[in-house]
Amino acid sequence: MRVRRFYGICLVAAAAALSLPAGASATPGSLEFGKCEKVAEGTGAFGNSACTKPGKTRTFAWVPLSEPVSITISKTPKTGNLILLLRENFGSGEVEVHCAGESSISGSVARTSLASVVLKATQCQALGASCESEGLAPEVIESHKLLARPGIIQKNGEGQEELDVVGLDFQGEESARLLDFRCGPPEVHVRGGVIARFTVNRASPSLKYEYIEELGKQIPEAFAEGPSEFLEWSFNELEWKRAFLGFKATLKTVSKAKIELRHCEANVC
Repeated sequence: MRVRRFYGICLVAAAAALSLPAGASATPGSLEFGKCEKVAEGTGAFGNSACTKPGKTRTFAWVPLSEPVSITISKTPKTGNLILLLRENFGSGEVEVHCAGESSISGSVARTSLASVVLKATQCQALGASCESEGLAPEVIESHKLLARPGIIQKNGEGQEELDVVGLDFQGEESARLLDFRCGPPEVHVRGGVIARFTVNRASPSLKYEYIEELGKQIPEAFAEGPSEFLEWSFNELEWKRAFLGFKATLKTVSKAKIELRHCEANVC
């Protein structure tokens, strides 16, 4: 099976608490960012270091983020360019907008979401032409503000919620539009949403995730029981065609403090 993987840069700014979208339901207290801390025996609520299971010793306590934590998100080292794939463009079937440079920007993560996420990339070209967002230097593309909310991609077949496949869904924060940029005279508009798988129940100051396009589909394209989620592009905002985004990114806390996205069993959190 052909799998096309594209890698790039995602950069995050301020975060705010948001409700989960329909189709991404989880036990209250689950799917939230925080830290599982070891406490004196009998004073905690959990028996394991991920704070996902009860235990007789009750030596761990879950501490959700009470205020934003400063982070950066950048291209994972030793990975390739950011690629935005536009289908059925210029009569050639597909065109790749590729960005070879690197960028990084500071931001925050809150208890249940990322907000004001900004995707930025440098050294961007397509068909030999420079690509840039309005008002920025040549070959620099920057997105509008985006939201990123966690949800369940695939439920565990044996009913073990903590083993569900979980992801982050990036959508426009203020409108359906994610990107506006030019490659020469044509102006390209991109709207919709895109989901990336995200590791849960693993505390670390450095968390990784990835977007994948496979056989003309974004993988995955929806949360469990939720509507399809995909990207579209247009020149004139009248005729919209499919687009695909790929990158491999690393989220890091500025203070190097460990955080995690917890997802636990029903009636345990």
